[in-house]
Amino acid sequence: FHDKAAVLDQILTEYPQVEVVQIQLNYMDWDDPAVESRKCWEVCRRHGKPVIVMEPCKGGSLVNLPEDVRAALDGRSPAACAIRFAAGQEGVMMVLSGMSNLPQMEENTAFMQDFRPLEAEELAAVDRVRGGSEPALTTREKHLGECYVVPEEGADLKAIETAIKTMPNYFDEYDTTVTFITEEELKAQHSKMPHGGFVIRSGETGEDGSKHIIEYSLKLDSNPEFTASVLICYARAAHRLAKAGECGAKSVFDIAPALLSMKTPEELRAGLL
Repeated sequence: FHDKAAVLDQILTEYPQVEVVQIQLNYMDWDDPAVESRKCWEVCRRHGKPVIVMEPCKGGSLVNLPEDVRAALDGRSPAACAIRFAAGQEGVMMVLSGMSNLPQMEENTAFMQDFRPLEAEELAAVDRVRGGSEPALTTREKHLGECYVVPEEGADLKAIETAIKTMPNYFDEYDTTVTFITEEELKAQHSKMPHGGFVIRSGETGEDGSKHIIEYSLKLDSNPEFTASVLICYARAAHRLAKAGECGAKSVFDIAPALLSMKTPEELRAGLL
């Protein structure tokens, strides 16, 4: 479910036969008015519906914490804190946690086998993270790279991994995981080159320093296909600019979104506003 609590309440009222509800629930979104994790959970409890949790680690952002924010956890595992917060809520029957490698799976299963909810001291640590500062992040703190490679038979896997992780101006500034797979696995699981990302921007307005957060999420089945579509959109924009007599070098920030769309301005206003 991806909407406001009032919509969820309406759905469960009109369709009481719904047996279980999957919601986005994590400690950062708990009181976020854009997500309403707590309110959606409360609606599920009022209707007596078991909850399946998605995004307990908020797309990995609650695991890959900046060092000054991570310090607020006093050495506790960020993944364990995030998942235990979600799993400790009343009525939660399952927590869906994305794992990229065996050590992550082993860590998650270890603290879930002998599960206990967050204690008061741990909840206080989570609150410190939730109310954390707006740090100046390094490139490494803002990016996590995952690279899948089909090596030739007999290839030096360690040399390949090192070459990728130290690739200048690309992977060298990221925390990069290199996973070697077979050609069959590539065709079955990665042939479309899926891609994704999660970005949080924060800032202040006004003299009283009102805080605001904007979140962007991207999940692509095929990165090349999406990129080709973007190129077509900007070619369309270039054609329209040329017809209007405009020329010269421009960045993506200089192009109005309406120039990218195949729809007319009237259609955009009718469909998006």
